[in-house]
Amino acid sequence: MKESFFQLKEQNITNIEFIKNNSCNENNLNLEFNHNIKVTNITERKAIVSLEFSVFNKKFTEKIPFYINIKIEGIFVWKEINNIDLLNSLLYENAPAVLLSFIRSMISQITSYSGYPTLIIPLLNFKKD
Repeated sequence: MKESFFQLKEQNITNIEFIKNNSCNENNLNLEFNHNIKVTNITERKAIVSLEFSVFNKKFTEKIPFYINIKIEGIFVWKEINNIDLLNSLLYENAPAVLLSFIRSMISQITSYSGYPTLIIPLLNFKKD
């Protein structure tokens, strides 16, 4: 097994918001996920990828058990890539999937201490159809 040519060099949480609704008694809720991906500071072999991920919609906190929003940034580096489609795929699909792995564990930990059952976010595919 060899090291990938596309690497996460550093990741930082830039924002966490958790709002709990103690009066929620809804039992049949469908999970709602929202995300936003931003790629900035692209140079020849480095970029910052930001993933903002939320569970439920903050506008409806009176009808949901909680609202979570987490934003994380990662610095990604790569060896020479001459294919712009491949680079875009790595930055807009692979990088957010890597960053989501950090967010998934945080959401599980936060919800386990909230009084609600632990929420395990499924693996998500960021590929656009």
